[in-house]
Amino acid sequence: MLAKELVEKINKVDVVSFDIFDTLLCRTFLYPTDVFKYVASMSNCLDFYNVRRVAENRAFNAIKSTSKEDVTYDEIYQNMGDKYLYLKNLEMNIEEKCLYQNPIAFEIYEYARKQKKKIIAVSDMYLSEKFLSDVLEKRGYMIDKVYVSNTYALTKREGSLYNFVVSDLKLSSDRFLHIGDNQLSDVKKASECGWNVYYLPAPRDNLRLPFKLVDCDKVPGLMSGMSVYGMLYGRVDDYWYNVGYYLGGILLYSYVAELKKILEIRKIKNVFFVARDGWPLYQVFSILNNDSDIKFHYIYASRILKKKYMNSDTYAVDKKYKDYLSKLVTGNEDVAIVDTCAENFSAQTLIEATLPNNKFLGVYITAKQNYKFNFINLINSDFPARDNWLFVETLLTSFENPIEEISNGQPVYRSDTIEDTKIHERFKSIYKGEMDFISDVKKMFGDFLLCSNIKDIIDFYGFFFNNMSEEDKSYFKTVKISVDIEQKNFQTLLDSSSNLFSLLRKKIKKETDND
Repeated sequence: MLAKELVEKINKVDVVSFDIFDTLLCRTFLYPTDVFKYVASMSNCLDFYNVRRVAENRAFNAIKSTSKEDVTYDEIYQNMGDKYLYLKNLEMNIEEKCLYQNPIAFEIYEYARKQKKKIIAVSDMYLSEKFLSDVLEKRGYMIDKVYVSNTYALTKREGSLYNFVVSDLKLSSDRFLHIGDNQLSDVKKASECGWNVYYLPAPRDNLRLPFKLVDCDKVPGLMSGMSVYGMLYGRVDDYWYNVGYYLGGILLYSYVAELKKILEIRKIKNVFFVARDGWPLYQVFSILNNDSDIKFHYIYASRILKKKYMNSDTYAVDKKYKDYLSKLVTGNEDVAIVDTCAENFSAQTLIEATLPNNKFLGVYITAKQNYKFNFINLINSDFPARDNWLFVETLLTSFENPIEEISNGQPVYRSDTIEDTKIHERFKSIYKGEMDFISDVKKMFGDFLLCSNIKDIIDFYGFFFNNMSEEDKSYFKTVKISVDIEQKNFQTLLDSSSNLFSLLRKKIKKETDND
């Protein structure tokens, strides 16, 4: 339902003009420069972020003594040197994929269109008119004319672009209504040029995560942008669903994106996702993987099975477990073992003892240093105490009870306990949120994977735990997770988790400072 003031303003003009970024279109990032970070990540060109920002400043400095008010995309890249030219199209691809329709602005656009108003878009931007026109059309907008600052070397922020539009369309300025989110360039300057104006705040300005966080700047780029998307497109009013969508989804997506890069670099074509933490990772991998040559399996290699089927002195493995696991590999192929954490490397020990002719690479979010194993630690931090890893296990688990044994090649699970039932019920909502997040990102980016830094995500989890509202605490104080090998003793999450993230953040900061 449009505001009465806005309807009246649209009805009395001939032309309705829209700002583009944060008005007609939103990015799946909180800040425009986050795009540069993802170009750096995707290309493994680690200095791109800083080089790209410096180049844009140089391009603007070069026109200070001229009549030009804006620079082009080509001029920015000319200030970067030939070394970075190959990233020009990649940046454009990310820009195109990360832009989505703002439903609030689209409702206004549809009303103006039904009133048979001329619709234009006016933007201060280095990207070309053709690029922006194409994106707008793909996102459902049929714009009569797009005016972009770099095409005319005139800008909204100086007011000159508004005057040019008036001259170009041969109408008096009071026949225009401009709608945008910037108080200076979209409101003050347009008004000074005689246009009618309507301030439409950027959706990100109204971002209210479903958790009482003080500083949204600490939210990793893709998580923040998708939080805006979730807010705009009406995520459900369910606390645990929102934990999955706003907290768990980004970890799953980024972990699988990192995993795919590792598999490609290492040329590994077989993957074991270890129960139970690996179950949602397995599900997400099945959605995001586009390599038909990769085999991937959800397997059981718990501490209980290691104790039951492997001799700790001789490393001999019972035939029952060998028969279960050996059918998943061919010859001496390399295999990736995917799990969230490794303190004693129980799963990798059992798997390697079972399949001694294969080469393995463990991939973990965090792991204790151990020179006996070949593994990657995604956050490059020592493993904290086991009972401090509970929060991630809340986000990454499964609907199964703990396994007791393998019978006829199939898992045999423990009977339900009251706590098991509570965990499954809670995870049902968390998992739905996580999968909706994956679906939304997949819809936007397709096979073009963008991953946030795993360290940043873990650091954000710590920030969340240190800034919980009373409402957050009321939910999390009910969360209990098993902490013993038999998985029969349960510990309250809220009493133990904050130590984990404090330890991790201190370790990450120390290692970053030493780099």
